[in-house]
Amino acid sequence: MARETELKLSLTATDLPHLLGHPLLAARPRTRQLSNTYYDTPAMDLMRERIALRERRIGRRTWLTVKTAGQSAGGLSQRLEWEAPARAGALDVDRVVTDPALAMRLMAVRPRLVPLFHTDFRRKTWVLTHGLSTIEVALDQGHIRTGGTGHAVPKQLPLLELELELMDGHASDLLDLAHTLSLGQAGQPGIWLHPDDRSKAERGLRLFTGERATPMPAGPLALDASLHPREAWRRTTLACLAQLQANAVGLLDQGVESALPDAEFVHQARVALRRLRTGLRLFAPWLPQRFVAHWSHHWKVLAQRLGEARNWDVLASEHLADILGQAEQTADRCRPLDVLGPRPARSRQPARLPGLARARPHAGAAGLHARRADTAAPTR
Repeated sequence: MARETELKLSLTATDLPHLLGHPLLAARPRTRQLSNTYYDTPAMDLMRERIALRERRIGRRTWLTVKTAGQSAGGLSQRLEWEAPARAGALDVDRVVTDPALAMRLMAVRPRLVPLFHTDFRRKTWVLTHGLSTIEVALDQGHIRTGGTGHAVPKQLPLLELELELMDGHASDLLDLAHTLSLGQAGQPGIWLHPDDRSKAERGLRLFTGERATPMPAGPLALDASLHPREAWRRTTLACLAQLQANAVGLLDQGVESALPDAEFVHQARVALRRLRTGLRLFAPWLPQRFVAHWSHHWKVLAQRLGEARNWDVLASEHLADILGQAEQTADRCRPLDVLGPRPARSRQPARLPGLARARPHAGAAGLHARRADTAAPTR
């Protein structure tokens, strides 16, 4: 058994050449083709317990892997993992999992396990020394597909992600390496990297079930009066980050049919940033001045950019119909507006103007930098 600590980052295909040209990745990577099948019962018993059961083919060898639920925030996750060579299709989990209770539960459902979805991708890996840590950098490019039991119509989703796994050292170095990579090469635009809490198993299950992400409002936050102010700040930050992360994922996820996401994701991402900035002001007396000044400015800029996107959405979904309606009263005023297409109805549906496109990269940056701020903040 091992405790896996890794940082998952999504990126765009347009940024891929810039990432591969980064000086830190100049060495020749190790390249492998990985084919994986994920299993669960028809009733999704493993999913409810947040357990992933995967069979992986690497060349002629088969590996069986079991991962359990762990802590995850801002793309940085820690979870338990068991992995060992196995016979293809046997699913002998009792030979892999060393936790007797978990092994017993998995063996009990083994007769009902069916393949739900598959991930097929090419993995390039580098091993870097960064700070005081040794980190494996893995770039996965391929697709997630359904087509197993119970799926008449196969579905497919592109897969492009960067995983930074801590082999030895400190988790904070994962965030610092991600930030260094996101800066890109000298004299070139930065690389858009977005922290993503979703594992491949979670994304595959969503594809299988057809579930789409929904906007996440702020949840309740209970702080005990006995907490040290810096610990209270940390808990506040993690709560805000969870909201920001959930809405950034919905904002960035195009879905199987590439439909635009709900503009409410932009609003809720702004709410999360507003809460972060308010928390920073409240706890500022207990935090280093340079830390407060740096992140206060940074989050203000990000909030302004998301605000621009939100303004576009409000214009498109709430005011544009009225503007066009007033123009239609005069024929000569109506003609110039024909270029905008049919008059939109007033609705809360996704705005099909530049708002969401503007928001995506800034939402991703907000997630990465907010997670770095939480890691950098002193606890005492």
